[in-house]
Amino acid sequence: MRVNSKVSVTHLVRQCNPDRLFDRFLDSYLAHDPGYDHDLVILMKGFDRRGRERFKAMALSRVPETRFLEMADEGFDINAYKFAAENLESDYLVFLNSYSKIECDGWLAKMLHPFEFESAVGVTGATGSWETINDEVSYPNAHIRTNAFAVQRHEFLSLDFGTLQTKWCCRLFEAGQNNMTRQLQARGLQAYLVGCDGVAYPKESWPRANVFRCGRQENLLISDNQTTTYIHSIQYWRRKQSRASWGEDADPYIANIREKLISLGRFITWKQGFWRLLRIIN
Repeated sequence: MRVNSKVSVTHLVRQCNPDRLFDRFLDSYLAHDPGYDHDLVILMKGFDRRGRERFKAMALSRVPETRFLEMADEGFDINAYKFAAENLESDYLVFLNSYSKIECDGWLAKMLHPFEFESAVGVTGATGSWETINDEVSYPNAHIRTNAFAVQRHEFLSLDFGTLQTKWCCRLFEAGQNNMTRQLQARGLQAYLVGCDGVAYPKESWPRANVFRCGRQENLLISDNQTTTYIHSIQYWRRKQSRASWGEDADPYIANIREKLISLGRFITWKQGFWRLLRIIN
């Protein structure tokens, strides 16, 4: 990583998202020192005139130096990241999806640290998995999840994105046979998971990093809807999710008695609601 490299942190926001998602992100952004100089770029997707004016005024009132990019509500998250990369001139890009929530101080410095001290780094991420999504990809399928990741701009723009016409196409870009991580590795570049402890974990160590679907995820740098779902799921689903990601190396979070009772209560509440819905439908 060159001295004085320019870094942009791009957070995706859609007008159809509830305001609480952006408020939660911004609260976490302001609460945690990033540890590295950067531009904060809000990528506004699908905003109309009234919504655009309201949103910008709200964001600037809290972070006056915020920059904005705007695009139509077309495509999906990877389409938006590609659009941002094409319209920013930074050397390094950090993409955060709409559900991202920063969990610790120094988060940006930790994500960029591997680029500073190792030349053969292609991507770093807050979460990753070995999960396979179809029969074309063998297990383990180590890939960085695209909820929160850092990459060099020129490397990102040179990737084969595929068509990106559907949500599944974007899922393939993340975890398919020709996914982002595999493309970068084919160039001799490494992919690292980065935890709150500042350690850059190579793919062999991901199941024990306590970052995604393992342990209590206590080493999580940036959370999202998937990491939150894991923690609040009943124990059966935590085991299933953990094993999907890590196979025999899975180390799922096993709740204590109190947490098991809370989890059981959630399950009963969900089941009661499900049967009520069926009665209404019928």
